Amino acid sequence: MSVIGEATDHAQIETLSRTLAPDVVVLDASAQRSDTVGDLDSVVVVVVADVDSAFEWATYTYANIGGILHRDAPAEQLIEAVQRAHSGEGYISPILGGALLNVVRSRLPRSGVQVPSYSPLTPREQDVLDLLQRGMQNKEIAKELCISAKTVKFHVSNILAKCQMSNRNALIACTRAEMAISRRS
Repeated sequence: MSVIGEATDHAQIETLSRTLAPDVVVLDASAQRSDTVGDLDSVVVVVVADVDSAFEWATYTYANIGGILHRDAPAEQLIEAVQRAHSGEGYISPILGGALLNVVRSRLPRSGVQVPSYSPLTPREQDVLDLLQRGMQNKEIAKELCISAKTVKFHVSNILAKCQMSNRNALIACTRAEMAISRRS
């Protein structure tokens, strides 16, 4: 693992991620806008944050992030967060987990939560989902399926909408959990 670039603003992040093609980008939540993540759809993002700003950095969870790391986390946690985010597992610093739960709870309706009903996926969407579950990024999926990266992005958007998920990490976690449950049945 190595650092291949550093950026101080949104424009630099976009430019460097296009030119350097990193596997993972580590963003400081206090210094970047949450829409920065939306412009980085081909990489996994780990957001660095504080407990005090949970409502602000929680907006990153609606984007394609692979982890949330506390600003004062030791280097070992940063390495673990980057590795787990890159593998598709995701990572949340233990100290930030409670803050994230509080934000989520504050946004839920008081009368219980409805379990989403899923629309069926097309065969091509299922192919894309299978490759997402294997940890592939859009460019890799495009190459594997002989389609453009834009087409992959379109399929991923459709899958997220049909499954009522906000990001690919949540989608992967949910589908893996459903597969584990169906194997037990």
